[in-house]
Amino acid sequence: MARVLEEKRKAERIEVQLTVDLKTKYIYTPASVLNVSPTGMFIKTLNPLPEGSEVDIIMHIDLYVKPRHFKGIVRWGNGSPTGSTPAGMGVSFISPDKALLTRIARDMRKKPKSF
Repeated sequence: MARVLEEKRKAERIEVQLTVDLKTKYIYTPASVLNVSPTGMFIKTLNPLPEGSEVDIIMHIDLYVKPRHFKGIVRWGNGSPTGSTPAGMGVSFISPDKALLTRIARDMRKKPKSF
């Protein structure tokens, strides 16, 4: 019998294609964001960080907007693709600037998707 997962999201996710730099005490690596909301984002990676890891996120929106910095915490990770879920991790923002993230999500809806 198939198990139905309860939807826990409280905010609408917007599909995007963004590059972010992730920084912890031990790593600094680029990654791709597949969706963003005022409360968090999904980061595509084959090497998700452990649940509970705090990360500094440097979001690159485009060449004409200076990068935005956020702090986040890894809520879940998936090291290998399963069904419709790609490998990656869900990150929620710590003390997010929700007004800024809402504007970013709204602006990203207008950008053409190239994936």
